[in-house]
Amino acid sequence: MRRIDVANLITAMANIATAIGKIMDAADQTRDEYLVFGRTDRVLGFLAGSITHAMKATERFGLPHSHASAKRCNAAMATLASHMQRGPVPRHSVSDLTSQCNQLAHTLADELESRTVLMLDDESSRYLEENAASFGADVDQAFPASTRDIRDAGRCMAYGLWTASVMHLMRACEAAIKSLGAKYGLSPNTDWNNVVQQLPGRLERVGGKNSPERTWAVETGMHFNFIRDGFRNHAMHGSRYFGEEEARSIYTNTRAFMRQVAKKMILDPDWQESDAAIDA
Repeated sequence: MRRIDVANLITAMANIATAIGKIMDAADQTRDEYLVFGRTDRVLGFLAGSITHAMKATERFGLPHSHASAKRCNAAMATLASHMQRGPVPRHSVSDLTSQCNQLAHTLADELESRTVLMLDDESSRYLEENAASFGADVDQAFPASTRDIRDAGRCMAYGLWTASVMHLMRACEAAIKSLGAKYGLSPNTDWNNVVQQLPGRLERVGGKNSPERTWAVETGMHFNFIRDGFRNHAMHGSRYFGEEEARSIYTNTRAFMRQVAKKMILDPDWQESDAAIDA
């Protein structure tokens, strides 16, 4: 699947049509076999730039027939430019360029008609932006193994694959949960379901009343509670599907949860080695 800059391609094709129209109007004003264009003719320069853009775009978008047609346009444009360097331009050179540009428009239309093109709304498109490929620099630093699943979760959100998105999110935050569990006294050998069930209670007892540590733990626990129902019991075992509202909530809270854990982990150089105090 490719991201296509449709707007620029449409603009390039519209520019080509406009420029060709102006060139043909100029040609129709005389019956001479040779036409005179200024060496710095802006219309021709405009046309050449648009053809170049179309040629690059069709190659980038994987449209081989349109790309071949655009290359023929480019060759015809080069021939016309060569004639301009020597003086008057043969009428057949203009006719050839016009014919090739018209052929490009038809070929592009035919080739795009055979493809399925998805158009995403603004909200969905945001999940495909660069900053959606991660949950921030802290998360990238603390949990680099989660980067791919975070990126794929965003792609699934963009395309409305809600259950798949939740599955990727759960995979992504496993590292954060395991690290957090180890920090607060849960053995790495503890059954996964027990870690998920026991972690909120451990967080509720972190730090003294009104301490920064307690505030952090409560906020972290709140985000975790929003996402833990999406864990292995359901998403990973295929016993249920997630709708849009649930998936968006889990995405938002997974991002907040992982950011909370990552920031705390980075600020605490002894995170992996020491246990935090937990009130009895």
